[in-house]
Amino acid sequence: MTWSRPLSHTFGTLTDLAGEDLLRFVSEACSREHLEDEGARRLTDREAIVRLCEVCGCESVQEVARWNGERRDQAIRQALDAGISIRQLARLTTISKSIIERVFR
Repeated sequence: MTWSRPLSHTFGTLTDLAGEDLLRFVSEACSREHLEDEGARRLTDREAIVRLCEVCGCESVQEVARWNGERRDQAIRQALDAGISIRQLARLTTISKSIIERVFR
């Protein structure tokens, strides 16, 4: 796509992008995959609890918080790989969000 003006000028202010340039911009397909993922949905807490117990082999999600660091970190990675969000995992297990984020990195 070619623009009639350099991008720095086009996106300088919202009023700079108008007319045909604006129409062309909003008509373009997005190249970011995460925006195109229509099948993704959040797990309910009940679904997340079942999934966490399945992948970690625990009887209760609160049990994970009492595990030693290495075992707990492995369970966190497994839960994240299974589709449980960081915030949901923190809420369900009572493990702090910052610890889960550290393991995630």
